[in-house]
Amino acid sequence: MSGRAVIVTLVDLQERIEQIRKKMTKEEIERLVTRWKQGRVPDLPLEKIESLLIKSKDVKEAVRGAAQIILDHLKSSYGGVEIFTMESTRPSYGTGKTQIAYLTCVELKKMGVYAVYTAVKLNDVRNGRFRDWLWEIGGSREEAVLFLDEVDVLVSPELREEERRAVIQAFANAVIEYSENLSGDERYRQALVLVLSHKAREYRRRR
Repeated sequence: MSGRAVIVTLVDLQERIEQIRKKMTKEEIERLVTRWKQGRVPDLPLEKIESLLIKSKDVKEAVRGAAQIILDHLKSSYGGVEIFTMESTRPSYGTGKTQIAYLTCVELKKMGVYAVYTAVKLNDVRNGRFRDWLWEIGGSREEAVLFLDEVDVLVSPELREEERRAVIQAFANAVIEYSENLSGDERYRQALVLVLSHKAREYRRRR
């Protein structure tokens, strides 16, 4: 058996509970637990929830590191729209990529950056609403960061191969058109962050 057993004493547990009570109200704790049960992202800043996180130090480093990379692009002299990815390297559910993406979005907002987190919806890609949303939200600001999560809905096994190719092409066309058009204007400094599951990542690599 590899690894070490972690011994948690009653004193350790009481200290952790006290840390949580100092940072979060009862209502915030209940709301957070409910959202986690529903598989939804926490809508609270990292400082509020870090006492509840496993490997909170690693999470904090990942969030702040990602935020800094994006911020460096926004502050560069080159301008344009850069496309970043946050990828899951493991096939299992619950790898934490959505949580990291959302917390990075919150961290950027704290820095004064206009940042938006949204989940990609299959029907919106099909009927063009996703493209319209991209231009409406991002095109109206010179500096912006848009996090696009749930991209793996586009590679759902429930879709026929022909339909899957069509929605992936529509999504790619919208993102590339947006990026190329705004990158032609040096006033714009933006980032599109695609949050990819292991399934979406592997599909992309096979193409």
